[in-house]
Amino acid sequence: LDKLKNKGVDLDTLTMGEVFPYWEESDQRLQSVSQEYQGMTPFDLVEIFRKAPSPGLQKLLEVSVEFLNFWKEYETLRSEIDISDPVELLKFDVEFRRYVYRKNQQNSSPETNSQTYSDSNTFSRAEEVFLDKNIFEPDSLESEEEPQESQEPQRSLETFEEFTFPEDNFSLVEFLGKGAEAKVYLAKDDITGDLVALKQYEVFQQSAEQTLEKLGQQVKLLTQLCHPNVVKCLGMHIPRPSTSNMAVFNLVFEYLEQGSLADLLQKKSSLSLSGVKEIATDVLEGLNYLHSVNIIHRDLKPSNIMVGDLCKITDLGICKQVLELQTEPRSCVGTLWYMAPEVIDQEPYSFAADIWSVGSLLFELYTGQKPFGGESFKSLIHHIANYSTPLDVYNKEVPQDFANFLQKCWRRPYSLRPSAKELLQHSFLIKRCLYNSK
Repeated sequence: LDKLKNKGVDLDTLTMGEVFPYWEESDQRLQSVSQEYQGMTPFDLVEIFRKAPSPGLQKLLEVSVEFLNFWKEYETLRSEIDISDPVELLKFDVEFRRYVYRKNQQNSSPETNSQTYSDSNTFSRAEEVFLDKNIFEPDSLESEEEPQESQEPQRSLETFEEFTFPEDNFSLVEFLGKGAEAKVYLAKDDITGDLVALKQYEVFQQSAEQTLEKLGQQVKLLTQLCHPNVVKCLGMHIPRPSTSNMAVFNLVFEYLEQGSLADLLQKKSSLSLSGVKEIATDVLEGLNYLHSVNIIHRDLKPSNIMVGDLCKITDLGICKQVLELQTEPRSCVGTLWYMAPEVIDQEPYSFAADIWSVGSLLFELYTGQKPFGGESFKSLIHHIANYSTPLDVYNKEVPQDFANFLQKCWRRPYSLRPSAKELLQHSFLIKRCLYNSK
């Protein structure tokens, strides 16, 4: 990795989601590797591997280094196509990985006659690409077979029919943004005229059944939630796919036009203490409700808190419902700057992990800085290992009540942290005020 960085590959910001935009569809070897690593850089992965080695992480590092040797060439060629067109980008990704496969085959077989590769060791976009289910498997890279006819995930669709809107129920209005797994659109309900937010997942047809099952179970849970401080999930929508080889699934949510706290921070850089109090109360009310139904959010951060008359928690895509409190998750999921130490260390954790995140996001709202100054992942691990809190590296004064509130959120071990309900009774939140910019 150091050699690649010296060659100009920006490994400090390049994430796994950018290297493998279609994950296991980009490289079949990632099929058994968790997508929780998509937002991490190669150096982030190395640091995690040093602390907690695992076969899946080792595989991801090996596959990453193999492909990153061609990254500069990939970037140059990708700049020549319209990457806003998902089908065009998909075809390019498939073609380039065919090319990398051929080059690696050639490099691993030096005794092979070079004439054998005279027509295959250069990248070409001339050949037609069939996006069939075997296209990423090594044995099929040179296959001339026609793609198989796609099959609709009919059985699962019937299972979740009560949560599913008709195919022609919505019209897209505007593209709002994208995350590691999905795009978000503003859409209009053609029956009621209401505006909604669509979180759109586009997957290969061979993954449709599995994706539908996963999203369907998620919608089944989310549509049962009802609280003024939690964004309402309205159901699922399955529009006509963009190609015969792709399947599209939309999760339908209520739309809040003022955006998220992250959008608010971009405009105002930081918030007043009274504003932080108002937001803290709303977030803790919503979190107290989620915890009361045994749900851990696992990714609380400014971009996942929507702003309106009330602040509302959103993006419960990686939430975990703990059916038995003795069964505690260990997955390292979430966003690094807001992750609790026990999550980073992949130790058992529970609702208290969300409390740590609350402290971190409120710290950022007030200071305008990410926890620990937004330093590198390596530096963050150092601070966590030395039992530091973000206040220890913040060189300005914080009001005493607020500092005490934050320190309670960041207590270790996590069993010492107060619950959301207990934090609502903290002296810092006794008086609620409207928030405004400093």
